[in-house]
Amino acid sequence: MTMDTHQVILSTERRIEQMAGDSRSNKAIYLFGGSSGARIFLEDYPAINVKRIVDNDPKKWGTTLEGIEICEPEILNHEVPDDVLIFITSMYVEQISQQLEQMGFVRNQHFTYALSIPMTSLTCYIDPEVGPERFFQHMAEAEIDYVILRWYEQLPDWNSKDIDILVRDSDYMKLYGIHGFTLTPGGIPCEVYCVNGFKESNLCPYYPPYLAQSILERKMLWRGKYYVPDDHAYFFSLAYHVVYHKAEKSGLPIYADCENPKLQHDNKYARKLLELATSLKYEVPLNLESLHQFLQKHNWAPSIDTVRRLAIDKRSPWLESLHPSTNKQAGEGEFMVFIVREWAVANNLLQEIEGWLSRNGLEIMHTQVLDQVEKVNAAQRIRSGNWGTDAWGESGGEPAAVIAVFDRDPTPVTDELLQVNPYVRNMKYYMKRILREDICKKYLGSKKVNFIHSSDDEAEAWEYVRAISPQLVERIEKWLREKV
Repeated sequence: MTMDTHQVILSTERRIEQMAGDSRSNKAIYLFGGSSGARIFLEDYPAINVKRIVDNDPKKWGTTLEGIEICEPEILNHEVPDDVLIFITSMYVEQISQQLEQMGFVRNQHFTYALSIPMTSLTCYIDPEVGPERFFQHMAEAEIDYVILRWYEQLPDWNSKDIDILVRDSDYMKLYGIHGFTLTPGGIPCEVYCVNGFKESNLCPYYPPYLAQSILERKMLWRGKYYVPDDHAYFFSLAYHVVYHKAEKSGLPIYADCENPKLQHDNKYARKLLELATSLKYEVPLNLESLHQFLQKHNWAPSIDTVRRLAIDKRSPWLESLHPSTNKQAGEGEFMVFIVREWAVANNLLQEIEGWLSRNGLEIMHTQVLDQVEKVNAAQRIRSGNWGTDAWGESGGEPAAVIAVFDRDPTPVTDELLQVNPYVRNMKYYMKRILREDICKKYLGSKKVNFIHSSDDEAEAWEYVRAISPQLVERIEKWLREKV
């Protein structure tokens, strides 16, 4: 289990126990979402006495789940907010949260989400009585936008570990209504990935969102039955999987001088990549370093912060070596970037954040509210493309502004903090935690909103501004020439 996964699980369980623990005898407890999430909640927390389940689907009203009545959400209007506790057991966390807030309930006081999602994918199974062919036929009939990422050539037989499926975010919940879809182990296992990942997980999406979207856009119908990537998307998505998801565990050599011709016959990744490269007339040696460089050349490599998160998650020395930390020496100074999220900009806090950073020893180089194109660039290419709720607090939304700063006197981090994040070498980066606490306490009381994100070092800072716009890069370069 990775550190991020562990934090997500602890965060969810602690939140549920803390909110329900002192109120089981005197508060009416509701679940919002009458499907598998509610069933899992009832199994995991049998000591919590649930009064009713509410759901937005009229077809479920009047039915029961595990003996508990499912009602329309309007029933909550008859409750006094301080007398109820609502756990969201649906994947539609943000939509339901907004619905409850409009009804007068306060997040993390009257309601919270209850789904632990310690994953980048959903593990499910194809009922053996239905089989893959009928299952994917049902997916097509339900107009689910999907692709089978790899090894589809063996269908309808399946001898690999599991079927990896990428689906459009808006179609993910449709899977629960597909005949043959089950969460009960048995049959053919599947791993289902979303374009933008699971927002409550705080984990990297399986592919950067803009790349995942391109895979779906390049899908083709194979044998008239299964949607799969075309050869171009197949090659690049498989190479990405080999280099960044598998790394050393792929069995491919790291460097060209370690290549073994026999590998092309013995290794399934090498065989398939060679077949696709030959068909596409790509000339690329089958080693991790060459594939990484090829992916970089064709804009298929992940961002620095994503590679670093994967290096920690996969415990890969080679991935770690791709982007070593920028270790600034005393007196050198360091360029840093803070990404201010939608909540803070919408609440006119940008100038206050600038002032806070200045008072704490950082020199403001440039502040810029992002236009729509810049927002999309930043959202897709920074923070691994995941701007959802995390273990620190409620999501502050997607990027809305950037503050570039310069630290003329970087402060080395402690050995203890290096164990937490080996890429952060300047204590000033950790100031954002205090900044979050100060702003949230001032305007929100006990409620926490993660409204600011930062680079971890200068290498990430440069990548952030390059991702946003060339004009921003020019501004930063000009400032550094004139002031440093």
